[in-house]
Amino acid sequence: MKSLGKLFLLILLSFAIATALFFVNSDVIVSSWKDNIGEIAFVAVPVFIVLALLYYVNKALVKTVKGLKKKKPSGEEGLNN
Repeated sequence: MKSLGKLFLLILLSFAIATALFFVNSDVIVSSWKDNIGEIAFVAVPVFIVLALLYYVNKALVKTVKGLKKKKPSGEEGLNN
């Protein structure tokens, strides 16, 4: 259930970013509100893909770094006698 919530959050964030990108370029082309909603939805898909990739790469990187621990040699290992 946690994963579904994070996925939903990524979708909301992607729509927010797509809406912000749309309003930055809203003066370039004048169109109807149906076109505006379609453009926002169309831009949200690649933004979602990029955000999801960044999220999962970051998650894997954090898991890998946490897995790496300095291991001390046991007993006589590492001694030159």
